[in-house]
Amino acid sequence: MDRDEIADVIELQQVLARYALGMTQDDVEAVMEVFTPDGTYSAFGSTYTLADFPALVAAAPKGLFLTGTPVLDLDRQAGSGTGSQTLCFVEQTTHDTRRPLPTTDAGEPADAAG
Repeated sequence: MDRDEIADVIELQQVLARYALGMTQDDVEAVMEVFTPDGTYSAFGSTYTLADFPALVAAAPKGLFLTGTPVLDLDRQAGSGTGSQTLCFVEQTTHDTRRPLPTTDAGEPADAAG
């Protein structure tokens, strides 16, 4: 990887980390900021648009959202890419865990998590 590719990967890792932190802190605006206006979120067989996020975040159980290092396939010339990232949610009161495996469309490497 050259410097620009490494910078793109780090930037996407930061976007994904901001998503997890926003969810952990119950901060719907921070969560929505990591998505492009046409972005979607897919989990447990359903796909949600940005308009769905206030209700989704409000309804989500509270706890700790942990993300792993994403696997990214970026096409810098086209300005697009795809990726997968592990996510582990630890419920606040019971410590039960959930582990969906979301797939993201990286879109423009500068600012897209979904």
